[in-house]
Amino acid sequence: MEARRAFDDLVAFADVDPEKKLVLNHIAQIVAAGYAEFTVETRGEIEVRFTSGDIYLLGQASILRLA
Repeated sequence: MEARRAFDDLVAFADVDPEKKLVLNHIAQIVAAGYAEFTVETRGEIEVRFTSGDIYLLGQASILRLA
């Protein structure tokens, strides 16, 4: 069920924006495959940590690379 939660949580973050939904769907697939993990921050952003060490912060209107 972890994979289903990844899809549901990430895709729900996209609201009704089809482009954002497409990107988040791909990220959810990466999470489900075990190449990344995500957490929902208190302000609503999503932090995605890839097994490669890269970290991204997904905001409502932007994606910021942290590391």
